[in-house]
Amino acid sequence: MKKSLAILASHNGSGFDALYDAMSKDILDIDISLIISNNSDAAILQKAANHSIDHFIINGKNSQNPDQEIYKLLKDYHCDMVFLSGYMKKISSDLTNNFQIINSHPALLPK
Repeated sequence: MKKSLAILASHNGSGFDALYDAMSKDILDIDISLIISNNSDAAILQKAANHSIDHFIINGKNSQNPDQEIYKLLKDYHCDMVFLSGYMKKISSDLTNNFQIINSHPALLPK
């Protein structure tokens, strides 16, 4: 049974390409269910649109409680796992306690 995966990314979401390719080739038994970004200019949003994947922009400008809204979407989409692909915001314990989370960041983080 395929695992439902959500991707959270702030910019390019470079991990998306590898995950989508592996999913398409049945290398990984996943279904990328949705993509969430906190940045309305994030390139990953266009990638999601190109592949007909539901995508959302959730940040402090359009939500009073972004973490609560993200949690609700993850539940609504029955996500098993969350892949953080250069997601530049802290996530709440509601997310870390209720979902398997993989954090990937394409650059060295500052001290």
